[in-house]
Amino acid sequence: MDHTLFITIRETDSEPTVEEGIEATLTFYRSGGITVDSSLLQSPATRVFSASRRSNSETDSSLEWYFHKYFDEPFSTSRAERVQSTLDRHAALIVDELRLDQKLLAETGFTQLVMEIIQGRRISRIPWEAIEAPIHWHTGIQVRVCRIVPREAQVAHLQRVPTQTNAPRRVRVLVVVARDSNDVIDPQLTSRPLVQSLQSSSDVDVDIVRPGTKERMVEFLRKNDYDVVHLDVHGIVEQRSEK
Repeated sequence: MDHTLFITIRETDSEPTVEEGIEATLTFYRSGGITVDSSLLQSPATRVFSASRRSNSETDSSLEWYFHKYFDEPFSTSRAERVQSTLDRHAALIVDELRLDQKLLAETGFTQLVMEIIQGRRISRIPWEAIEAPIHWHTGIQVRVCRIVPREAQVAHLQRVPTQTNAPRRVRVLVVVARDSNDVIDPQLTSRPLVQSLQSSSDVDVDIVRPGTKERMVEFLRKNDYDVVHLDVHGIVEQRSEK
């Protein structure tokens, strides 16, 4: 049996008031794009999410700091804990408003949920990644969030890979080393301890991309499904025009 349920979430064209939140439609799929009848989950396919209306400029600023600048201020633990608490509240609210029968999902055999968030003006502001925390889900259910920027007919032809297997699950890690050869920091100094630690586990496969160009990284990502991508970088991304 395919153990993964894909849930595509797309905001509708309606313009609810701020108090009502954001209306979105949910469509359920198995691998190969096979649609699952929403009645299986005993819930309607339309939801209203209010997480975004609880956000304000101060909250957005705190989240931006947490995800993009906290690593530069590692001793700001009190501020980080406050932001994490806010994320936990958002996640609990989102999971509640999804109204998924988690017990039924588990009994039906679904152990992985992939939330495909279709980019939208309002729905993209919701911190969907926060719901990946196991604490919000029935034991044995894993959740992944995938944000999708739609192109023509793209959503209908997404590659949804089956996950049924009797073998123990292995974790795939991609290490992208994007450091110049003249970098004062030896790339092996930062990458070797990580790779050695990962490879000491029989349940982890590690691939290394070097030189870690954007093109090479995308090439690896297209070939394999990775659980973790570790970026060891010290540089910039440039767009160069050919003359």
